[in-house]
Amino acid sequence: MSSRLPLLALLVTVLECTPKEQATAGREQSSDPGHRTEAAAARHIARPRTAHLARLDVGQWTRHRVSSSGGRSDTLTFKVVGREQQAYWIEIVTGAANAGTVLGLLVEPGLRSKPDDMTLLAARVKMPNGATKDLRGRQLQISRSGYLKVLEPLVVPDLQGRPQQSQTVPSGSFEGCYRYQRPLSFGALDDEATVWVHPSVPITGLVKAVDKTQITKVELLDFGLSGAKTSMPRG
Repeated sequence: MSSRLPLLALLVTVLECTPKEQATAGREQSSDPGHRTEAAAARHIARPRTAHLARLDVGQWTRHRVSSSGGRSDTLTFKVVGREQQAYWIEIVTGAANAGTVLGLLVEPGLRSKPDDMTLLAARVKMPNGATKDLRGRQLQISRSGYLKVLEPLVVPDLQGRPQQSQTVPSGSFEGCYRYQRPLSFGALDDEATVWVHPSVPITGLVKAVDKTQITKVELLDFGLSGAKTSMPRG
């Protein structure tokens, strides 16, 4: 496992070296409808009836814990908070919504199994100090490859015929998760990983992932199909 900062933190560090726009006024909103992990642990999700992830929809959200054997632990929240024609605003929040980093990406997902089919149209970043930065066009191209890497978990290969294995994580017990190996960038995890996904989980389908060294692990803490709110300041 690399000792580098997580990719999202690196992208923000680069932005902080450029002129910043002043943060717009507004009350910070919750990153999801609430912390329901204790109740979620009792959930039992049946074996999937399909090998296809659900389509993106405004309001969906997931919250994951990314932990390492060295004791470091972070939370990473994915949310679908808006739509512009065929594109969706997806926010990725590292840490608490009112203290962490928020990255919003406007993306046309295309075919979810093909990374080259994803189109990135805009980016919006809220730094921990409250400053925001909007990027489109030429400015967006500078960090385009990095932003697409952050969106990597949304790309899921064809699941048909993949091995299935049940998994229990803080969000509940999931029967028949599809298991496969892939390079994955998800918070501090940036390596070849074993991944378990379930079509009942929105956005990424991700239930659990463990890197090849068994050092870094991702687990689903909670999720919802509605209720996601933006963590960006309101003007």
